[in-house]
Amino acid sequence: MVASAPAGSTVVVFHSAVLGYVDKLGRETFRETMVRLTSDRSRPVHWLSNEGYGVLPGVAGAMPKAEAEVDRLFVLAHNGHAVARTGGHGQTLEWLA
Repeated sequence: MVASAPAGSTVVVFHSAVLGYVDKLGRETFRETMVRLTSDRSRPVHWLSNEGYGVLPGVAGAMPKAEAEVDRLFVLAHNGHAVARTGGHGQTLEWLA
């Protein structure tokens, strides 16, 4: 689908609360695909993910949970880098420093 986007366009891949329903291998394969696409300089691709803490491989370690955390916040990431914590339905947003 990325290859079929019009020339000169910027592709944005966004997903929220989806990868929890995909098995571990599928999540890892998806992440590898997105890392490859966002690293390709021939076309700008931005990957925005909003998934439960620990669901997306390679992102969970970017931000430890608070010691007594029970709030079930999500991790908002841009191109695989955690940038904020969010409520699961977008009701809150806390940018990371």
